[in-house]
Amino acid sequence: MDPSVVYGDHMIQKCFLKIFTVKGFTANALWSVITKAVAVCVNNPQNERNQSVCCSLLPLALKFITSEPPQNPGIRHVLALISSVVANNTSNQNRLRQCGGLEELAKLIKLQQSNHSDLTVSNIVYVVSALDACIADNASSGIEAGNLDMISVILQFVEDFDHEPADLKTLLLAVAHILESHEKFSHCITEGKAYDQLVKLLTTSQDEELFKTIKYIFSLCRVKGRL
Repeated sequence: MDPSVVYGDHMIQKCFLKIFTVKGFTANALWSVITKAVAVCVNNPQNERNQSVCCSLLPLALKFITSEPPQNPGIRHVLALISSVVANNTSNQNRLRQCGGLEELAKLIKLQQSNHSDLTVSNIVYVVSALDACIADNASSGIEAGNLDMISVILQFVEDFDHEPADLKTLLLAVAHILESHEKFSHCITEGKAYDQLVKLLTTSQDEELFKTIKYIFSLCRVKGRL
């Protein structure tokens, strides 16, 4: 048997159901180990067969992040699991969208945003990163994220807190991927304070990758002539 191929859906679900019942530090340690193992199986390099097998975990993962307190450190590991399973895989992205995953991630972002703390800042970046993995190069998922008002929510988060350049890039890449999905979301950038907010970041940042990301957002909104 090819060692790169993980076990079938039933065995994986059984294993994860047991982990869901573990609480406290032990659960956090287990999630850390499991998500790293899954990441190796599905994305090192990308293995679509293993991603398809692990796709059966998505409903369980969504149930976990919606039933646990937002401060539960295990949520980060489950978000990493979701990201690994859907990354660059349109079929899995569609399945997550169809089972309400984008709505749940959007709710989690808004819930975390209402609790202003350093931990919250880090948590939201994790959730947005998972959301981005779910919508990248998938127009249908990007449109749904846009309809859930994620551009405005993310930009408000950018404005409300101080962020490291790497985190800003993560947040703004998600915005860019939503903008890629449909031109109707351009108004989220060209109207209101978002444009000036991004111009300020563009002129004050010394980070080349962040600079490129913001320029790309402007190009998607066809406002390059205003720079």
